[in-house]
Amino acid sequence: MKVQRFVTKRRLLVLAAIVVLYTGFWFLTDVIGEPQIRKVAVEAMHVPAQGMMEPSGQISPITNYCFTKAYAPFLVRADYGWSGGSLYGDGGSAFYLWFFGRAIRVQELEHWSI
Repeated sequence: MKVQRFVTKRRLLVLAAIVVLYTGFWFLTDVIGEPQIRKVAVEAMHVPAQGMMEPSGQISPITNYCFTKAYAPFLVRADYGWSGGSLYGDGGSAFYLWFFGRAIRVQELEHWSI
């Protein structure tokens, strides 16, 4: 009898609504938020215009990358970096809070530079 009182239609509807909202916000973060955070992270990298002068006399090309992943609704992780030849580059990982066009860097998880 106690189980029947605990599981009511109203509680099931509230639980279903919470699950639908949570997954919906996560989907929006994945589809809309990730590209926006990727753009913010690439702009924050400050990639130099040209690479480093190699011992052969050639200038090495600059390559960069940025991967984003929605960890939860409104929380996106960005892994980013650039390199321009041997022992020349910078990058890291950071968590961003995204809220429909606004991005706030919450915490830098790691940073590397060579």
